[in-house]
Formats: sequence, structure tokens, C-alpha cells
Amino acid sequence: MTDQAPDIIIRTDSAEIAIEMLNQHRPSDDALGAALACVALHADRLDHEQAIRDSLIRIAHQEGASYRQIAQSARLDQRTVAAIAKSG
Repeated sequence: MTDQAPDIIIRTDSAEIAIEMLNQHRPSDDALGAALACVALHADRLDHEQAIRDSLIRIAHQEGASYRQIAQSARLDQRTVAAIAKSG
């Protein structure tokens, strides 16, 4: 999947592209396959959003924000914020 894939179904005006994206995750043509494709697409979107959040945490820390300030803003604990900030 491309970096834009999690949002492409929402933003595309092409049904063909949306169907193609769903079918990439769809293990079967029944209702279960459709449900699993939706779960997979949602997981892709969450991964994409988490990557953005982590990047913003690193930027905030580089700009001088404390782990406490970032943790409060991101609704995370300070250890998690410190790990994210150090990982970049």
C-alpha cells in the first residue's frame, strides 16, 4: 500500500480505485471477507495516523517541549513520549 492508501477511499472520486483498495485486503468474496477488508483498511489508517503523531511528537520535543507537556497533549504517558522522541 502507498502512504496515501488509508485515506484514498475517502477522498477518491473513482469507485474503481476504492474497489481496488478494498479488494487488496479482501480474503474472500463473502461478507466475512468484506468485514476483514474494512478492519485491515482501518488498521492501515491507524498506522498512518500513528506515524504522523510520532513525527509531530519528535518535532515538538526538538522545539523544546517537555515530555510532560507532550504527554498531556497526546494523552500518552511520559515514558511512551520519551521512547517516541528518542526513536527519531
